[in-house]
Amino acid sequence: MGKPSNPEGLDAKTRLLVTLAGLTALGAQAEPQIRLTVRNAREAGATRQEIIESMQLYRWLLAFPR
Repeated sequence: MGKPSNPEGLDAKTRLLVTLAGLTALGAQAEPQIRLTVRNAREAGATRQEIIESMQLYRWLLAFPR
């Protein structure tokens, strides 16, 4: 992911979980990126539960019509 603009900011695990939430909102078109981000999040120390919760963040928002 390169160097963050704020080295005092979010740790790698948190950045990956936020990225995963956004990719989940894109759905099937981002499937390869989702798989890679899940693997990287696990390597960064994210638990299975944290990954599931990150992926469910947008589920409720996407259910509402625009």
